[in-house]
Amino acid sequence: MIAPPSSICCARTDPRQARREAFEVIAPAFAPHGYKMSIVGSALIFRRQCRPGWTIALAIFAFPFGLFALLHKEVQEIVVEIEPGAGGGTSLLAHGVGSLAVRRAFAQLS
Repeated sequence: MIAPPSSICCARTDPRQARREAFEVIAPAFAPHGYKMSIVGSALIFRRQCRPGWTIALAIFAFPFGLFALLHKEVQEIVVEIEPGAGGGTSLLAHGVGSLAVRRAFAQLS
């Protein structure tokens, strides 16, 4: 989990270089966990959908009506905003929930 409500990282490079580093470091950490990346403005958005374990258990133990539980999916989203920082650097602001591998990749940018 990224520190709620957000995590701030400052890079000493310009926003273009910081975005390039984010593609090289953060994006590969998200891929094995099923996140899909999209770009909206100056933000990188990583999103995944997953089915909680309780839905499968309910489908098995309350068959056939429990099959409706399989319609439920949780959406997890992490937004990384890349903006010019004070003093010529770059600020990266992350919101959302992420695994330990994702947090480590984000920490490597600082």
